[in-house]
Amino acid sequence: MVEVLGDYGTSSYDLATNTMHFRVKDPASIAVIQDLAAKAGVQVTVSTGAATPSELQAIADGINVSRTDEQTASNSVFASIDYETGKVAVSITDPAARELLTKQYGQDPQIELKYFETPLYQTACTSRTSCGTPARAGLVIGIDTDGAGPGASSPECSEGFTAATPDGGRWILTAGHCSQGISTACGVAPLYACWGAGSQYFGPMRQAHESGNVSVAWIRKDNSYWASGGWMYNVSSLNSPLHVTGRIDARSAIHVGDGLCSNAWHSVLSSCGYVTDVSSIDGLVQIDYTVCDGDSGGGWFLPYYSPTVGNTNIAYGLQVAIDRDPALGCANAHLPSNFSYMSALPDINAFDDTQTGASNKMRVQTQSP
Repeated sequence: MVEVLGDYGTSSYDLATNTMHFRVKDPASIAVIQDLAAKAGVQVTVSTGAATPSELQAIADGINVSRTDEQTASNSVFASIDYETGKVAVSITDPAARELLTKQYGQDPQIELKYFETPLYQTACTSRTSCGTPARAGLVIGIDTDGAGPGASSPECSEGFTAATPDGGRWILTAGHCSQGISTACGVAPLYACWGAGSQYFGPMRQAHESGNVSVAWIRKDNSYWASGGWMYNVSSLNSPLHVTGRIDARSAIHVGDGLCSNAWHSVLSSCGYVTDVSSIDGLVQIDYTVCDGDSGGGWFLPYYSPTVGNTNIAYGLQVAIDRDPALGCANAHLPSNFSYMSALPDINAFDDTQTGASNKMRVQTQSP
């Protein structure tokens, strides 16, 4: 995904005036943006002196990493990019943290401290359709018709893995055919391009691709509610998301006989099958387990026990197609002529690299076990 224009900073959209507001680091970008806006017939304002998203994300990551595990778990402190102001917004509910952070960052012009008397949100997870932060593979996602929340009012597909780029971009992956349009921001037409899950929106779908062995859509994670990435839905313990402990980056890592499991809308513990063809229809990976309607975009992963680190979950790709006997229904394993098809991460990565370039590769996020 290409989200950077020269020394691009941050931007926001004012629905009332139909104006895009850009904050850029390099003054030379002003003329470029104004020229593009004039050709597109879009109203814009441009100001300079802004930090780039990657610079702001580095500041936010530094603040989040410095917090204790207990603070992070209770959501007493969380830093993220505020694209409306072009600053790092730090939400604080703990009084002790408020005093400390005010001393550390109170005079920093790139940081905005926000104080709340009560926790910002509940992170309880009761089902795949009602699950709080963090974003995790296997949630039910859908169109956010009002363009700004409160989440998926029209369930459509399954959330795949979260991904990130070096420039600070944070993304939700799903299947390419889930797309019903793309947009630059929630609140900007078409409104059906804004996506969410549970009670919160994610952001706009920025691009989708459905061709050959690549089926992927990229939803930009604008809402700071969806904190970290690298997680999966845990059907055994809903409030303890599973770690995505690794990912495959080479096609040669996929073998016939690999035992993969689905984490999607209708997945259960036994939603697993074996790779039966590494390059089947359109070059997709074939798996002898049939998923259900609505599971498109969900993650396929390899559960593996390592004697040194314990249980691991390796991300392999996204669910994109099925071939099954209608009489047999879905959620069946190891039946003749009943298969699911996966778009493998190495194929998705190779396509995305043609869009972003070698210096800004998007990759699935992982967490240490």
